[in-house]
Amino acid sequence: MEMVDFRDRLAEGDRADRLLGLALTRIRRAGLLKGSGAQRTRDHRQVVDAIAWKYRTGSPWTA
Repeated sequence: MEMVDFRDRLAEGDRADRLLGLALTRIRRAGLLKGSGAQRTRDHRQVVDAIAWKYRTGSPWTA
């Protein structure tokens, strides 16, 4: 599967919104997102790289 195919499927319906909501819920439960105050933004590339690695390797999404 190419990234273009993934992006097209994600754009169908409200899948992108549902995926974002699910990701935010899990991030909050893990204590990685605070409710207020300044958020750390400098590590965003590491997060994107980690997600890309998960998709490339097929590694499970468990902690």
